[in-house]
Amino acid sequence: MQSKYHMSQVVRYNYEWFHSGDEHY
Repeated sequence: MQSKYHMSQVVRYNYEWFHSGDEHY
């Protein structure tokens, strides 16, 4: 259970960071 939750959080964080970086650039 924890593994799935952690993965979801990482994916969401990575997606947001990637989007933010792209927008900033």
